[in-house]
Amino acid sequence: IINICLSEASLSLSRFLTDKTMKYFYKTIVFWYMLIAILIVGLAYTSFYEWRKLEALEEENRQINVFRLQLHDAYVQFLQADFSNDLVTELCQ
Repeated sequence: IINICLSEASLSLSRFLTDKTMKYFYKTIVFWYMLIAILIVGLAYTSFYEWRKLEALEEENRQINVFRLQLHDAYVQFLQADFSNDLVTELCQ
């Protein structure tokens, strides 16, 4: 009878420890899954933010390039007009 009582007590103690250990184990797993999810969301947000910033820089670069080409065309027209004025002045003398 004492043997049966001791084995039942040890069984209930081991079950209690197992249940407590399993609860801790499940909480640990949930914690790591939540941490991984937070990291993935953070990486996705960072990459999206960087992509938007890169797109803005590319657009600014396109606008600068258009302005540079317009400035170059104006400079070429100025030189052509200046050259034709010099040619006319030389021919008239």
